[in-house]
Amino acid sequence: MARPSTTQEPAKPVDPMAHRRRGRRAAASITLLAAVALAGRWIWTNQTPVMPHVTPYPYSAEHMVGPNAAHFYAAAADTWNKHYGGVQPELRLAPLTDRRRVLALNKEALHWIRVGEAYRYQGEVTRACRTDSTIPFYPQPPNYIVVRELARILAADASVKGIQGDKVGALSASLDAVRYGHDFAQSDRDLLGGMVGMLAAGIGTAEAQDHVAGLDSRTARAAIRRLETIRSEKIALPQMIQSWQRARLARCTEEFTHPELLLGPGILLSRLQVRLEMDALLLRYGKQGLIDRYMASSNEAIRIAALPYQTGKGLWNRLEPTNAYEQITNPNLTRAAQQITSLEAREGILLARLAVQAYRAEHAGAAPTTLDELTRGAHPYLSASPDDPFSSDGQALLRYRNGGVYSVGENCRDEYGGGDDGDVWWRSSPAARSPQPPPSPARTHDASPTL
Repeated sequence: MARPSTTQEPAKPVDPMAHRRRGRRAAASITLLAAVALAGRWIWTNQTPVMPHVTPYPYSAEHMVGPNAAHFYAAAADTWNKHYGGVQPELRLAPLTDRRRVLALNKEALHWIRVGEAYRYQGEVTRACRTDSTIPFYPQPPNYIVVRELARILAADASVKGIQGDKVGALSASLDAVRYGHDFAQSDRDLLGGMVGMLAAGIGTAEAQDHVAGLDSRTARAAIRRLETIRSEKIALPQMIQSWQRARLARCTEEFTHPELLLGPGILLSRLQVRLEMDALLLRYGKQGLIDRYMASSNEAIRIAALPYQTGKGLWNRLEPTNAYEQITNPNLTRAAQQITSLEAREGILLARLAVQAYRAEHAGAAPTTLDELTRGAHPYLSASPDDPFSSDGQALLRYRNGGVYSVGENCRDEYGGGDDGDVWWRSSPAARSPQPPPSPARTHDASPTL
């Protein structure tokens, strides 16, 4: 029987480069797959997004029927004379000679504002305010300083007329600033334009408070009618956010391609940083994803803004930005809501003051018992008693006692004119702040105890 061969086959020589070649092939395959995935992701990222439908702006160019206030406000901005250096920021408190000098320099600008207020406002902010060409930013932003300064000049005009004893002219000039600010807030540019308009209206409202006492009934009633008309046409915070939403959607595609537009002037490092951050965000979410996230956030902001202030103020933190793009594009809505609510309260107080003054002038100095009393009779002073926007539901009336009118303020507690009530307060005499027992729960809507 044959024996099995014990001869071993010679071992194959080991190729020391084989594992390297296998590693290279694996790395090449992985790199190719990653490149294909990255290219696919980049193509997906840069697909033209489907833009959501938003309510169109009501004052498009084809709907503008001239003349309208926007044209004249633009003329006022063009004739504004800013060369009055050395005047303190609170122009209405500057020396009388300084105020008169500023008024003389801006006589034409004030003329165009007042001519414009004879017409309805039908324009975008860019039509009512010249742009600031000194800022290397595209598109050129409106020069909001013009709006603030013209409102201050109107308030200075009111203060000068008040000093001269022209109470009717002083109140009229103050309401000119209120109307100018409310008109300017009807902006399709961005939320900032609306907030600047509210700031201008607040300047007029603050000045008007100084010119109510001593008015005759006819003048007070005329001012009430004008202020009620202005307030009926005002733009609310939800509408401002919708305007901001329209503006952002109109620009977002360009911002995705050129994110440095979000910065305006800046150093190279900032521009490079925002470019890299935008590319990273686009790879993560895609253009469509970023737009969908923005729409969800802004729609939630519109919903919260429509709630009573006290209900909504605890919900704004839901909209905290979660990435660099949102940090740039999301405005400070908490502050916007607080400022607008404060202005509404101050305007309501001014309206109530005018009505109380008209009542006093017709009743030998006697004050009304409640604010509701001013809405009754054949010739009511007010179409409706002004609500307190700081109240829990935003519908309780402003507080009225001892001839004083005030709001419960940010903390929503009636502190009888003390605490933060003093931020939105007017009193007719020191006695108005005297301690009083809390109002009866049965009268929470009209917290106006009988004098």
